[in-house]
Formats: sequence, structure tokens, C-alpha cells
Amino acid sequence: MKYLKSGFVLLLGLFLFLGGGYMMFKSNQVSKSWQSTKAVVKETETRSDRRDNVADKDYLNQTFDHELYIRYVYSVRNQDYTSTWKKAASAKTTDEIIDWLEFEEGQPFQIGNQIEIRYNPDNPEESEPRINSFAENGLWGLLIGLLTIIGGILIFRTED
Repeated sequence: MKYLKSGFVLLLGLFLFLGGGYMMFKSNQVSKSWQSTKAVVKETETRSDRRDNVADKDYLNQTFDHELYIRYVYSVRNQDYTSTWKKAASAKTTDEIIDWLEFEEGQPFQIGNQIEIRYNPDNPEESEPRINSFAENGLWGLLIGLLTIIGGILIFRTED
């Protein structure tokens, strides 16, 4: 049983670690090969949906799904392009909802604001806002994977 538990935890940690590494690699490739430019936010739209937990109708067990759409315009080689970026989040607690509302209302995605974007020089219609997100560049996967691997080693060493 000792080998089964520690082996499962080690494999899970390895999977998360490799997944995070792959995400970091892809993020790094995009940032090296894509060009940066400024864009102007033309439109923002938010969509929210409340999902009740089927097992419990208590307000505290509701989940709120949020999507933020940002339409922006940028120019590459005297050609204008319009692109839309979507950010999705799911909030369970009041604190998460407040964090989302601050993100949604705020900065830097107000209409008329300039934002930095990256675009594919081979296909300038392909673009994304330049956001240094801890989750999107794979660091969470690396950190959680590393901690899980350490946990698997500890399980193996301490269990009799």
C-alpha cells in the first residue's frame, strides 16, 4: 500500500510539473517569436451566471461564472486589426467575487485605454493582451507539481 500511495502522488506531481513546464515553454515561445505593440480598448463586456449547487440550495454553495470580453484595435504595418480576448473566472466566495469585480471594473481594460499586446508577425490577426499571469504561464503547475512530488517522497519515507 505504501508504494501505491506514494507512487500515485509522485505520478500526479510529475504530471503537474511537466504540464506546468510545457505551459511555461509555450508561453516563452510566444513571447520570443511574437511582436509587441500598443492597442486601444474599444469595448468591454461582462457576462455572469450563477449556478446553484444541486445538493444544497444554501447561498454559500453557489458558484458564479464570469466572463470578460475585451475588444481592442491595433495597427501593424499600417493595417488596422480588431481582436477580442476572453478572460473567464469562476468565483465561489464573496472575496473572489469582489476580486473579480475589481478586475472587471478596473485597470487596464477601460474603454479608450492603451494596452500592450503581442501579435503573430506571420499572421497579425492573431493577438493577445500581454498579461503576466501566474496561472497562464505555468508557474502554478510547476510549484504544485514540485510540492506534490515532495509529498510523495515524504509519504514513501514515513509510511511503514
